Formats: sequence, structure tokens, C-alpha cells
Amino acid sequence: MNRIEGKIAVVTGGTQGLGAAVAKTFAEAGAAGIITCGRNSDNGNSYQRH
Repeated sequence: MNRIEGKIAVVTGGTQGLGAAVAKTFAEAGAAGIITCGRNSDNGNSYQRH
């Protein structure tokens, strides 16, 4: 088990650029949920997964 698996992450600036890359990496590493804060809600919503 890695350190992020099953945890909730908050990523500021997570809707574009480096923040989006971090959010995606956390999701791929098994984070239970990711909360992103950023200026572009359309980009943020596009990262949703079910």
C-alpha cells in the first residue's frame, strides 16, 4: 500500500497545468477522492470519475 491509497487529497490549482498533473497522479495511485480548487470549473469537472 502506498501513502496516498485510500486517502482524500486536496489539490489547489488542480484544474490545469502542474496541479492537474498532481491530481491525476494521485487518482492513478489509488486516492479515495480528490478535491481540486482552481479557476476553470469545466476542466475540474472533466476529471470526475465514478
